[in-house]
Amino acid sequence: MPGVMSRMVSRSWRRAWRRRCGQATACLTTADSTATWTFHGSASTCYSVSAFIPDNFADNPQAHHAIGSTLEGFGFTFDQATATGWSSLGALTTGSYGVITVTLNDIGPTTPVSYTAADAMQFAQGGPGC
Repeated sequence: MPGVMSRMVSRSWRRAWRRRCGQATACLTTADSTATWTFHGSASTCYSVSAFIPDNFADNPQAHHAIGSTLEGFGFTFDQATATGWSSLGALTTGSYGVITVTLNDIGPTTPVSYTAADAMQFAQGGPGC
């Protein structure tokens, strides 16, 4: 059964990202805000990781994610402008402690204004990509 971990975004967090990424600032290369999910599952087990992309306040075409365990990790950009609902971020095998960490930051284009949203993560044992 998939495990779902949720972290809701407050209005002030979204406004902070809009204000930061909507003006000529260092938002293109420097993160102003981050959201982190830590999942505790079984050791040495493959999990597929999905993010819930809300249908509003989520249009950053270059949302930066980093996913890691003690065995492996990777970083990538994800186009939130073309995704809504549950979207696959890939698969990862846990290390001896069974922990996976996902981090999202607000790096993205400053023109036009872009929003980065974080809502929930889903970790499915043996899911797609495993």
